[in-house]
Amino acid sequence: MKRTILHVFDVNSTLDTVNNSLSTIKGLSGWWTKDVSGSAALGDTIDFKFGAVFNPLMKVLQSGKNKIQWECIGGEKAWAGDKFSFIMEETKSMIKVTFTQEYSNEINDEQYGRFNFNWGYYMNSLKQYCETGKGAPYTSK
Repeated sequence: MKRTILHVFDVNSTLDTVNNSLSTIKGLSGWWTKDVSGSAALGDTIDFKFGAVFNPLMKVLQSGKNKIQWECIGGEKAWAGDKFSFIMEETKSMIKVTFTQEYSNEINDEQYGRFNFNWGYYMNSLKQYCETGKGAPYTSK
């Protein structure tokens, strides 16, 4: 059974701030991992490194004001071909962010649980980064 991870949360910030946090190398390094390189422009690739153990390479499939989408094209076997979407919607006083990871490969319950747990941590880091300017990205020791 293929799976989807879904996280929905509100951010007390502007749409531009949330979008910049997802669509620039500087923004991505503020909440996911400090070791990020490449280009977040449409059609380009972003190389994320989490030490020597986890290094997804993402191709930017969509980069708009209200939606960012990537596809994992290398570096992490369990994520090969997976699509990652961030949809941003302005509400009265906040930005609603809907994050999904659509798996293209079968993963077991433990993998799903670990990835879902980690995404929860990093979605909170994204929220904090957008609201305060300080997230909790991965840093190598």
